[in-house]
Amino acid sequence: MKKPLIKVGGQTLFVVPQEGFRDEELFQSRDLLAKHGITTHVVCNKSGEAHGVLGASVPIDVVLGQVKIPDYRAVIFIGGPGAVEYFSDEKAIELARQFRNPGRMVGAFSTAASILANAGLLISRKVTGFPTQERHLVSRGAEYTGMPVEVDSPIITARGPDAIREFVNRFLWELSSRHR
Repeated sequence: MKKPLIKVGGQTLFVVPQEGFRDEELFQSRDLLAKHGITTHVVCNKSGEAHGVLGASVPIDVVLGQVKIPDYRAVIFIGGPGAVEYFSDEKAIELARQFRNPGRMVGAFSTAASILANAGLLISRKVTGFPTQERHLVSRGAEYTGMPVEVDSPIITARGPDAIREFVNRFLWELSSRHR
């Protein structure tokens, strides 16, 4: 017998770079979250469209710096080679910090884990991310595990696109357990 879907609801932000995000990290995650009643909005530092490394494009819903934090339960930073544009971006770093508060979650895929590290969110936390980021994450106080997914609430990180389903499942579990 197939298990019924648990409807989690609420709204989640996906932060993508203007150029060079991992298409599958965004689109597969967004589709899986939608099945659980979660509305998502795409955030970028500029209006218009963002373009993925595999050729897809996505319209931008909200410009970074104009996000109304109370409207959202979580933020997920999408990785890819373009994510480096947010490594030292004060608006992106401040957005990440806003979601470490009780009842909220912050997540990152692959290279985007470095955004959380630069925001000071990963000190003494178990995290994962793209292997090229290990040295940087550790230098910022994180305990890098290299696992597909790590949850150290309220933070969830994924090594890369190979862990999308596990990331989303654990994200949903964590998010639903915060609002019981």
